[in-house]
Amino acid sequence: MYCLCKCGEIVTSGKKFRSGHNARISEYTSGQFQKGHIPWIAGLTQDTDSRVANIVQKSKERAMGNQYALGHTYVPSENLRQRYTEEYKGQGNPFFGKHHTLETKQKISKSGSGKPKEQHWNWQGGKSFEVYDEDFSYNLKKHIRSLTNFSCFLCHIQQKDLTEALSVHHIDENKKRSIVENLVPLCRSCHIKAHRRYYILEQDWIVFLKDLKGVYN
Repeated sequence: MYCLCKCGEIVTSGKKFRSGHNARISEYTSGQFQKGHIPWIAGLTQDTDSRVANIVQKSKERAMGNQYALGHTYVPSENLRQRYTEEYKGQGNPFFGKHHTLETKQKISKSGSGKPKEQHWNWQGGKSFEVYDEDFSYNLKKHIRSLTNFSCFLCHIQQKDLTEALSVHHIDENKKRSIVENLVPLCRSCHIKAHRRYYILEQDWIVFLKDLKGVYN
C-alpha cells in the first residue's frame, strides 16, 4: 500500500502514512477552512447551478436506495443487547468514576441555548405545533394500525414488541388531511426517519409512500 500523502513510497501493513508524512496533509489543508472562509456552494441552489443539482440528485438516489434511510430499522438481537449491557455496566463504562468539570457543564448547558429556533436546520415554520383536524381521533388511529395487523408500515416490527403504540403518520405532512389514504402506522424510529426523508426528498418521498401503500392495499 502506498502512502496517502501521494509521495509514492510504500508503507507497512496497517499504516496509512510513512513516518512524519501525515504532517504534509495538515500543511496542505491548513488555512482552507479557517473562520470566515466562504465555501464554493454558498448562495447556490439546484436551480441556479448544475453542480448543486447533481449533488441533490445523488443524495436522493442514495436515500431511496438505502434500506435504513427508508425506515428499515436494524434491531440487535436480545443476546447482543444483553452483552452490551454487561460490557458497559459499572467499571466497564469508559466514563466510570469520572465527572465533567464545572466549565464543561456550563459549555454543555449553553451549547443549545440562546439560538433562535428558526436557525435550526430542520425548522419548518412551526409545523409541529399545528393542530390536527377533528377526524384524527383515537378510533381512526386504531383502525389505521389494524390495517397492517398492528405492525410498522416500513420495518414491520409488531406493536406488541414495542413499549408504546405505533404512531400514525400523515404521508403528505398535512395534519388537516386525516383520511385513510393519507395515513400509515410507524414505529418511533421509522416515524423520525420519515420526516427526515421528507426534508430531503420532498415530493419524491410522498410518491414513494403512496406507491408502497398502494402495493399493500
